[in-house]
Amino acid sequence: MGLGTEPRLRHVALVALLLVVACTRQVESTNDVPPDRDPFDSATAVASFDTVWRLIRDTHYDRALKGLDWNALGAELRPRVVRAQTIAQVRTTLTELLSRLGDSHYSIIPREALPSADPSGSSPEVSYGDLGMDLRLLDGAITVTRLDTGGAAFAAGVRSGWIVESVDSFPVASVVSGARKLTGAKGRVAAIQAALAVSRRFGGASGTSVRVTMRDTADRLVDLTVERREAEGDVVRLGNLPLILARMDTARVLEPGGCVGVIRFTSWMPVLANRIERAVGAFGDCLGMVVDVRGNLGGVAAMVMGTSGWFLPTADTLGILRLRDAELRYVAIPHRVTADGRHTRPFDGALALLVDAHSASTSEIFAAGLQGTGRARVFGDTTAGQALPATLYRLPNRDVLMYAVADFVTGRGQRLDGRGVIPDEVVPVRRRDLVRGRDVALEAALRWMRGRQHRASSP
Repeated sequence: MGLGTEPRLRHVALVALLLVVACTRQVESTNDVPPDRDPFDSATAVASFDTVWRLIRDTHYDRALKGLDWNALGAELRPRVVRAQTIAQVRTTLTELLSRLGDSHYSIIPREALPSADPSGSSPEVSYGDLGMDLRLLDGAITVTRLDTGGAAFAAGVRSGWIVESVDSFPVASVVSGARKLTGAKGRVAAIQAALAVSRRFGGASGTSVRVTMRDTADRLVDLTVERREAEGDVVRLGNLPLILARMDTARVLEPGGCVGVIRFTSWMPVLANRIERAVGAFGDCLGMVVDVRGNLGGVAAMVMGTSGWFLPTADTLGILRLRDAELRYVAIPHRVTADGRHTRPFDGALALLVDAHSASTSEIFAAGLQGTGRARVFGDTTAGQALPATLYRLPNRDVLMYAVADFVTGRGQRLDGRGVIPDEVVPVRRRDLVRGRDVALEAALRWMRGRQHRASSP
């Protein structure tokens, strides 16, 4: 992002709001963000509110502010900040102000959740750890959907389909009750937030332990104390954002008549760009590829242009950013030369994308772009519907405002925010499949590729 030291982080960072929430799952301690210890200053709080109000008024992609009376809204909420006694009250009021816009990617990131201003840090580097498992809210329960076979949870006997009941005495039911009442895009976002609220309690310093009560596949309660292992992947420091874990996994699946390459990555971070290139090259002899962005909550959205260029031979339009006074097209950048100077060409075999309700922001732009061009077939669940580009601004109280700077529509002119990407083949996640060790979305993608291969080889 090249964020620098200016108060205004001018680059269109295109970092997902949900990614900010997600990074606590991977690199923070099992506790919530620690309370702010700085004394409360009313003048700074009011200045922060005024900054947010003016910034949205002057930069929102819709000059009409979606029909809101912004002056009246400011007059309604500003007195609350004037009367506030704590930073929590200020943040609550600012969050309400932003929520009136009805869009994704508006958030106040607490200053205590941000990395130290000193890049070298004032304390020794710590090794971040987790338990190596992914969670989803399924049928009202926080359920294990994926495990790293080398992770701490798998070693402790946890398996896919297990349900999390409590973590260090934290009652999981308290974070899922509200999500159960919501539907549509709001329901998907609430489900993500509930799963992440539980997930981040599994993250912490490598070597520390966490106590967890789970319900196994036979619905028996199991009490475990599990020691965190160092998280696999790269811990990325991206400007004023909390630390982010970037990881990529690949697999070669043998199929009749050839192979299928599977590429999965957890976030859209530049550190993964060359690894994606190498993976596509390694699977160039396969009859098809599967790109798995399930659980990928977003990142640097400009990466979709280069990544799509490994699969598209022409500069097809992937989507359009509609800024306040201009439009910016995202187009595929076809690759003709590798990073080390070798001639290459985009992969032209079958391409499937796997998505779910935790695929957000940049992942949605990528999936919608390749789906819209007809290049890829999409499998899984409807995505989060959180697809606006955003940037960051440091407020007078040192919190950071994340705010949308443009609307986004697909190459077909369809708005994704609040809707999400609807798969070509909807394959919902069900606990019974997880218990049987089945990845039904991947199975569906492989089945589609076999059908293509069969038709191609038929006389």
